[in-house]
Amino acid sequence: LSGTAAGASSARVPVSSPSVPDSPTVALVFFGGFAPMRTARIVHAARRSHPQIKFVVLCGGNSALEARLRRELEGPLCVVEGMLPAPRIRQWLRAASFVIGKTGPGVVAEATVCRVPFVTEDRSVMPQERSVLRWLQQEGVGVVLPNLERLPIDLLERLAPCRKAVQRQENRAVFEVTDCVQTLIARNASSGHW
Repeated sequence: LSGTAAGASSARVPVSSPSVPDSPTVALVFFGGFAPMRTARIVHAARRSHPQIKFVVLCGGNSALEARLRRELEGPLCVVEGMLPAPRIRQWLRAASFVIGKTGPGVVAEATVCRVPFVTEDRSVMPQERSVLRWLQQEGVGVVLPNLERLPIDLLERLAPCRKAVQRQENRAVFEVTDCVQTLIARNASSGHW
């Protein structure tokens, strides 16, 4: 987490190769390190309902999904990426207008640190992700839908208040955890306990 989110800011930065087009709206589809095959249905439906949005799909280690999406969708308004190093993920997060994904605490924390609203669903939420879903709703930093395969036509309007809410967030947890770990390491090193 700290490697991906470190140095994040609210500024949108240009992303090198492939570049983000002049379109001001970029949706980053990010389900963590191994995107499910269902991602293909989500992106196909989203491209039909929102053809003006550029989609960047991070497939992670799912090479079958990556190959399928490259064949079916890759083009000027759909970038498909496989497993990426943390700096590249950070670039995409900074370039994104919003993130579509699963309510995993890592992805949501990274999006929040980068000041990017989150779009997710309340379908098939794992028990450990329920608190993240509640937090998104309580803080107003995301839009929770019944099903990501049916993005509402007014999604961009629904995201407008989320953009303001995410700018007010001071989520420093990722950095605080790093500081705690470094303190524990230093304390153990000085006492000779490993």
